[in-house]
Amino acid sequence: MFWGADLLTLVLQMGELLTLSLTQGQEHECRSTVRAELWKSYTSSIATNHDVKDVDKMQFSLSESVDVARVHGGCGSLELAKSQLRGLVVNAWGEWRGARVVDHSIDFDLLHANENGMMKVIAHARPSTELWRLIVDSMFGIEYPELSAECPGLDDQEDFGSIYQIQVLVETDEQAEAMHEKLDRVVFADAHLRELGVEDTAETRKFELVSRSDCTRTTQVVWRGTAMRIQVETLNQVLLCNGSVNTSVVRTRR
Repeated sequence: MFWGADLLTLVLQMGELLTLSLTQGQEHECRSTVRAELWKSYTSSIATNHDVKDVDKMQFSLSESVDVARVHGGCGSLELAKSQLRGLVVNAWGEWRGARVVDHSIDFDLLHANENGMMKVIAHARPSTELWRLIVDSMFGIEYPELSAECPGLDDQEDFGSIYQIQVLVETDEQAEAMHEKLDRVVFADAHLRELGVEDTAETRKFELVSRSDCTRTTQVVWRGTAMRIQVETLNQVLLCNGSVNTSVVRTRR
């Protein structure tokens, strides 16, 4: 299986098509979001008089508006994330340091209220460290039974397919339930497909539904030969999960 820029382009196209289809083509802004990390390693002594290598880490997020034409032209989220960090230095631990990319996404932000309460669509590929873990583990037949225990209807094959993820963010739980129910009925308009440079055919107008999980509002689909996971969440859910990322400083020991 090939994991490359072409597949990431498909995920970005799917994200924008969902944005256009679920809001009747309402105006939206394209943004590049990057989560970055700085770190400092040093050696310290503990009570046993053994030297231990400690690592201080600091993470932060940046988001900026990008010309959607760059995305249509094949510029991926990782390339945009790297450009955001290029030349950027942060004063941490008394020194000016460069940061590295930890995670990245392309966001489609709705600029006006709509009847579905839709606020944002996030097109995201798992960080490369997780991606390669899943690929290598699958080669050796390593399974993750705890993943399927999270909710009935999920299994490790679905988790493997969720390397490419799309989050649809809405305002309320009621709107999230309604959005989850209508996802399998979405049909992409020919005009929207052509706008993104996608040929309008029977295969591109709809995605293939693989499975659904109502308790996590997750839909596993295949579009143009690529497996993706679409999850509907409220904005509050995402903010609660990610609220500590912007300014967190954590210490790990290895």
